Amino acid sequence: MASIILPEGTANFAFLTKPRKNKKRPDAEPAFSVLMSFDKDTIDTDDSFKELRRAVLALAKEKVGDNAKKLIERGKIGTPIRDGSDMTDKDGNELEEFADCYVMTLRRRADLGAPGLVDAQVRPITDPTEVYSGMRCICSVNPYWYDQDGNRGVALGLNNVQKTADGTRKGGKPDPKSEFSSLKKAKSKRKEDEDDDDDIPF
Repeated sequence: MASIILPEGTANFAFLTKPRKNKKRPDAEPAFSVLMSFDKDTIDTDDSFKELRRAVLALAKEKVGDNAKKLIERGKIGTPIRDGSDMTDKDGNELEEFADCYVMTLRRRADLGAPGLVDAQVRPITDPTEVYSGMRCICSVNPYWYDQDGNRGVALGLNNVQKTADGTRKGGKPDPKSEFSSLKKAKSKRKEDEDDDDDIPF
């Protein structure tokens, strides 16, 4: 099946420069992965999203026949397109940041090598710090069928990622620029603080 270019979305839990083990499936091989979130109000009318829906249904029909749509609606066949309002943390609490989104998990086996990473001008991204959870990007994917341990359905294999814009970083350490000021300014400010110290009784 030909590759599909997804609409622009936000990268979450992005492991795109180093593969990661799946904690829920410890026997599975490490993989590069990202959870993409898409605003429901804008994605429903997007042509590439419609193309993805058609491709998922066509692949399911190829595997299980014309009953595929009903099986998907009943949850008997997995689909890569999920409602973000169903997302919960490890304690079962709803993840509000995904409430108004569709979410899709994209994976690429480690033995296939890292996904291609380029910037908005299609230049290769060589600095791994430029790739993070919270950035805006578009992804190239291939839908594929899986049938394992009684679970079956359609998943999305990740090919390439184009970072389109920076976003608010999620998780990890804060940006140092948001916490520190210039050392020269800090020294000047420190002198002013020392003058005020006379009023502190300790």
